[in-house]
Amino acid sequence: MRQVFLALGALVMACSEAAWPPELTGVAEVTSVGIYPSSTQMAVGESFRPTVAVRDAQGRWMENAAISFSSSDESVVRVEPNGSVVALAEGSATITVSSAGKSAQMTVTVIAAGGDECAGCWDY
Repeated sequence: MRQVFLALGALVMACSEAAWPPELTGVAEVTSVGIYPSSTQMAVGESFRPTVAVRDAQGRWMENAAISFSSSDESVVRVEPNGSVVALAEGSATITVSSAGKSAQMTVTVIAAGGDECAGCWDY
């Protein structure tokens, strides 16, 4: 029984010398950013929120990663801070989403509100 107590005592002493709390190592780093769909068509006045995927080296989603959005032409398409894309005028713009130096792009084509979304379709 004395040997059991000595062994437990040695174990406790070994554990107490370790740093507490343990340091976190291998903090996840952003390795890829995606935006889906990669292109879309909207009518003036419409809005939608694309899916953004920020992943680490193991392919895990990084839900709390800081991201930013920009539009190549804010007179055509504006991006809200929450990622919602708003169509303002006819034309085309590229939306860029970025996180930790990685980025992805999406092309948005804006057509007139109530316009013929089936231009060139067969009329039966």
